[in-house]
This record gives sequence, structure tokens and C-alpha cells, in this order.
Amino acid sequence: MSAAPACVACGHPGIPILYGLPTPEAWQAHREGLIEVAGCFRPDEAPHWTCEQRHTWSTNEAQWDAALDGAVEGRPYCPVCGGHTRDLLYTLAEHYQRELADGRAEVATKPGPAGIHRARICRACRTVLPLSRMSKGVVRLIAEDPSVSLGPDQADRIQAWLGELVPTTTYHIRREPPVEITITGHIAWGLQPPILEQVEAVAECRFQVEATAH
Repeated sequence: MSAAPACVACGHPGIPILYGLPTPEAWQAHREGLIEVAGCFRPDEAPHWTCEQRHTWSTNEAQWDAALDGAVEGRPYCPVCGGHTRDLLYTLAEHYQRELADGRAEVATKPGPAGIHRARICRACRTVLPLSRMSKGVVRLIAEDPSVSLGPDQADRIQAWLGELVPTTTYHIRREPPVEITITGHIAWGLQPPILEQVEAVAECRFQVEATAH
């Protein structure tokens, strides 16, 4: 991973900030504290870096891009041997010249499934991992404490957070007991853990998750 610049205010190592819809690889890096997920909207003059003390600052784009690439390099890890993976390209290799040049991708020797242009392959044991697809479905978050309720500010904060990190969906929040949050639309591989953690932090209670694909 590219060396992170030290925070200009406190000297702690910088953590690169990711804007846009995170991939599964990015969520994994986020859970390990290697990147900060900022949501899909990138404001003008958005900072490149943050730190443990929540300071923010910017450097040059190349250093920031290299840090983000390095944080997700080799992910998701192989479920068979735990090794690092890289892109396996069935088609469109001409669009991955940089990744091919630096070893983050390889061209498949056999045709892939119809309509699929890439997968992931373990560098060690050569296990092929299909990429997760976006699926249309419904996720219901149900408060484990049947007596808890949400205030207007809590509901607004949850809806704003969901709007940032789960775009192209609709939401319904029932504030009265039993609290239930319904998310309908295009949901990638269920509900990413950091979103659930954020909802639970705002609501100050734990939720059960029920997901149904259409």
C-alpha cells in the first residue's frame, strides 16, 4: 500500500477518503480502518484524507489514488486459501491496461459465462470468484427492543445516511414501536455491515436484518 501522508494537524497517519458507491473490496478495507467511506456525493474541493482525530486535508491526486488502490489491492481474499485475488478479464481487456501492467489483472485463457466480462481469481490457488451482482430486493431492519422508538432527528439522520450510501433505493422508517426500517430497490449483496452499524449507532439499539431478493 502506498505510504500515507501524516496529518498536518496532529501527525497521525492519513486515511484516504473514498467517494462514490463502495465495492465489496472497499467495505472490507473500511472495516479494517484502511479507508474512510464518505458516501456517493463528492462536494467541490472535497478532502482526500482524514485521520484518527477526524482532521481532513488534501494532497495531489496521484498520491490519493495510489493509496485507495493499495487499500483494496488483493481483495476480496480467497475463501479457499486466504490468498490475494486480482481481476480475471474475459473481455474488455483494452480498458484495463494499467491493471494488466502492474499485475492487478490478467486475461482469461478460457471464455467466461455469457454476459460476464470479468471475475476475480486467486493468485495462489487459482480459484475463480464470481463478482457479486446488484440484485433488486427488500431489506427490513427490525429493532430487537420492541419498546424503543425513534425521534424525528434520529429518523432524519438515518434517512440521510441511507441516501448517501445506498442510492437508487426507497426507504420507509417507522418511528413508533416496534421500529422498522424498510429499504427497497437495488441492493448489492445484502446490507453492507458499516451501514447497519451506522443505523444502530444513530438509533441506539440493535436491529435484526431480513433480506429478500426479487
